[in-house]
Formats: sequence, structure tokens, C-alpha cells
Amino acid sequence: MDTPFNAKLAISTPFGLYDSPNGGKRLPCVSVEWHRARMAMAVPCGYNLAEIRCDGWEIGEARCKVVSEARERKIKYLFFLDWDVLIPATTLVRLVYLAENNPEYDVVSGIYCMKQDPPEVLVWRGEWGNGISWDWTLGDILTDVVGVGTGCMLIRMSVFDKLDPSIPYFKTSTEHNENQDGSFTRKEMTDDIWFCKRVIEEAKSQILVDTGILCGHIDNETGVVYTLPDDCLPMKRYNAKLAGVAA
Repeated sequence: MDTPFNAKLAISTPFGLYDSPNGGKRLPCVSVEWHRARMAMAVPCGYNLAEIRCDGWEIGEARCKVVSEARERKIKYLFFLDWDVLIPATTLVRLVYLAENNPEYDVVSGIYCMKQDPPEVLVWRGEWGNGISWDWTLGDILTDVVGVGTGCMLIRMSVFDKLDPSIPYFKTSTEHNENQDGSFTRKEMTDDIWFCKRVIEEAKSQILVDTGILCGHIDNETGVVYTLPDDCLPMKRYNAKLAGVAA
């Protein structure tokens, strides 16, 4: 890992291990698009940027290890960037700006969509169980978020002082429950939702999302980039706003 002197801002992109043609394991290959976006990323003024590497682990375990390292090094902000999320060049500058000027929010994030057709944006608001949120305009700042993807997420490290360290900060959870009729139901929770629920419910903190930080979500095998569909409500409102008409 690379940590410049007195760094207070860190970035981490955990990589898992994948089967290689020779029967062993290897790190995955990133796309040219991801590499170019990562290299073009601007660093906020006055900050040294550290990189914390943690490869070969399950994603929830990897993020926990990264957090432990960041806490030991007294990092102020930790930025998780997934290896398939294409960020705008000013993403980190914007996220740090929002965190600095909104101290009541311990998590600040951009947005991206699931890799599926049609793409669904990874933003949950209000209460769980009501589905993802489409009721906003591209460029809005969302202040009532209860869940967001970890792939473009800035975390104020002091939030971990409010969380029980005996419980994983990030965890991919799968539960199998038997119903009264003898059937079974399966409940899954990804590491990002696990963390967001702890931030909201245990730390009693808040999550802020800048929808103006619209990231691409690239399939590294096919090269297809998933983003907001033109016919979704946030895009229709945004385009109507540009045209000066009501959506």
C-alpha cells in the first residue's frame, strides 16, 4: 500500500481473485475506460492521497480490512471506488467538498446503476421495502437516503467510532428461513446495504447523495456501460429543465 506523509484522504479499490486459464488464481483485468477515469481523477486541494490495497478477499471482509488500516493511519476520509465504476474526473473533489460543508453527514456518495437491462439506480430513500428511488432530477442533492452503492462512496472515518467493532462494518449476508408451509425463503443483503443500515440505525448518522456525480457501471467482459436510461424520470426532468419546459 502507498501512503504519503501525513495523508488524511485514502482511496481503496479491493480486488477479488478469479480463476486463471492455467488453473490458478489471478487478479481481474480492469477496462481501459476504468483505468483512464481513475488516472484522470482530481485530488482535492491540500490533500495527500493514500492508496490502501486489499486484494484476494471476499468484498465485505476486504472493506473491513481497509477500514482497520485507515483507522490505524488516522485517515480522515476513505473513498471506496469499485473496479467497474467509471467516475467523472471531479468526483473526489466534489465528495470531499460536500463532506467538509455538511458535517452531519458521515457518508457522501455519487450514483450508478445496476448492470442489467433496464438499469436500476442504486439509491434507496425514506423507508426500506419501498424499492429504489426514481423521484428526483439528475443533479439533485438527496438528503434522505437510507442506502446507496459502495462503488463511489466517501466515508468520514469518525463514523466508525459510533459503531460496535465486534460486528463487521461490511458484510454480505445470506439467510435461509423455513416458512410455516415447509417452504424456504432466502434473504440476501449486500455489503453496502449492511453498512448503510448500520450508519443510519446504529450510528444515528445520515447519508448524502449527489446525483450530479453520475458514474458509469461497466461490464469488464463486454465493455457495455450501464447508466441512467433516457426515459427514466430523473433524466426526463433534467432534459426538460434544460429545455425550459415542465417535465
